[in-house]
Amino acid sequence: HNPVDDNGIKFFGSDGFKLSDDQEEEIEQLLDTAEDTLPRPSGERLGTVSDYFEGKQKYIQYLKQTIENDFNGYHIALDCANGATSGLATHLFADLDADISSMGASPNGLNINDGVGSTHPEALAAFVLDKKADVGLAFDGDFD
Repeated sequence: HNPVDDNGIKFFGSDGFKLSDDQEEEIEQLLDTAEDTLPRPSGERLGTVSDYFEGKQKYIQYLKQTIENDFNGYHIALDCANGATSGLATHLFADLDADISSMGASPNGLNINDGVGSTHPEALAAFVLDKKADVGLAFDGDFD
C-alpha cells in the first residue's frame, strides 16, 4: 500500500516463502558493509531477464478454478493501483465474462498507489458511479 518512495524488494527462498527476519537482516548487513564482499556471478551463471507470459496465463487459470460462478451480466470497475494487477485483473474478469472498466492500470514505475488503489477508495467510488458499474474492486500496488 506504499508510495513508490517506500517500495523495496521482497526476498523469497527456494521454498517460495518470504525469508525470515534474521535472513533479511543478514542480507541488509552484507549490503551495508563498506567493503563489497558479495559474490558476483559470471559467465553462464550471470542470468537473464525475461517476461514470463506463460506464468501469468497459468496464474489466471488457477484463479479461475477457485471461482464457482462467471460474472456474465455484471459490470465490474477495477482499480489496479498502477501496480501488479494492472496486467492481470482485467484479463481475469474478462475471462469470467464480466463487463470491465478499469482505472489505475497504466503503471510507469513511479505511479504505483498514487491516488489510486485500496488506500484511496474515494477514487474508485467516483469511478464506479461514473461508469455505472455494479461493483468496484480495489487492489493495492503489490497485490498482496
